[in-house]
Amino acid sequence: MIEKVKTVEIHTREHRAVIDHKLLERIVASFVAENVPGLAIDLPGVRFTVSFEEKTEGSPGYRVGTNAVVKITEDLTTRDLATQEQEV
Repeated sequence: MIEKVKTVEIHTREHRAVIDHKLLERIVASFVAENVPGLAIDLPGVRFTVSFEEKTEGSPGYRVGTNAVVKITEDLTTRDLATQEQEV
């Protein structure tokens, strides 16, 4: 869920929104799925996990950002059954 967008205006306009982690995970997974032909995260038998990992560089390591690691798993037997039911 996204919280209400807050807008502050004094010679400039600034918009700030906080996105719930579950919605953020869904947005990231949907983006990845769009790049795989025929895949969508809301299809039957499709599961996804998203983890956010700190990205570091140098020695000693210092934090330079965050990577999102997305795993999408398709249960092909479930997808095949859903396709067969649609054909009947």
